[in-house]
Amino acid sequence: MPSTPRPLTCDAVEAQLSALLDGALSGVAAEAVNAHFRRCTACARFYQSLREQLILHRWAADEVFDLDEFDDCRPGDIPDYGALADRLRVADLEQLGRLLYEILKAEFVHDYGDDLEVSQAPITDPSRERRRGADLVDELRDWHDADEVDGIDLREVKADLAPQSAGADDRLAALIRGMQVVQRAAPPLRFQALYYQALGHYKAGRLTQAEAAFAEIAAQGAPALARLAEVSLASLPVEVGHRVAEALPKLEAALRGDALDALVWFNLAKGRFLAAGAAVTPEVARALAEARQRDPQLVARQLSRASERALRQAVDG
Repeated sequence: MPSTPRPLTCDAVEAQLSALLDGALSGVAAEAVNAHFRRCTACARFYQSLREQLILHRWAADEVFDLDEFDDCRPGDIPDYGALADRLRVADLEQLGRLLYEILKAEFVHDYGDDLEVSQAPITDPSRERRRGADLVDELRDWHDADEVDGIDLREVKADLAPQSAGADDRLAALIRGMQVVQRAAPPLRFQALYYQALGHYKAGRLTQAEAAFAEIAAQGAPALARLAEVSLASLPVEVGHRVAEALPKLEAALRGDALDALVWFNLAKGRFLAAGAAVTPEVARALAEARQRDPQLVARQLSRASERALRQAVDG
């Protein structure tokens, strides 16, 4: 019995887009690419954008017209150039915003992933994607014959896509600035970008800005992201270590009976540990037990952090 072909990767699909557009891809190969499109919205949108550009270029390149040939032509037979160009502009900007989001997210997770309870970013080579993004910016500037599209300065976006400096403060500033561009270029990613801005503010020690961003997400974001923001908002006072009394009732109120309760219970354990003067009281032990019951791997990861040395030593001792 023949084995099922492995699904194509995004890179493999990208390498075949030109042949697909030209109709030169075999039936089996074309079906494999189309199957990828059904799973991957980003690649499907990118292909649709390329296809629309090709239609526009081919239609605009037809310079010789015999107007008599169009006497019986229905209006719908001639492309609505303005409407198609508007759709293409929006699609191109959103594609650029999504790419910038994935790059910034991948770099942030690489820098701070040990401290984050978030899914890993799909980009494994941000430098390569930065080059791809810079090329896309140049294509957009050439296509629209403008440096600014829908109020977004593409020159500034290209600067954001340049290789990042090694300084942590510079990288966090670039993350926050870049995620602001993402919110404008790709509105569907508004709250995801705001979430990483909040994390960036927190890592930079700007707790007021971080709390404001988490609060906005908790109030207006999609349920899963709003829940994560709620837990982050309740945990911040414990993370900074000097607002424990404020944090404990917020954490207790954040228990919802879902997967994130493990993180809430761990932070309750930490908060109660600090409130007890760095002592493992029965309340601390109970909170840790509740966290371990729900997600023992999360507790192990959290205790392995350098910032949790005191709690780890107290528990192990």
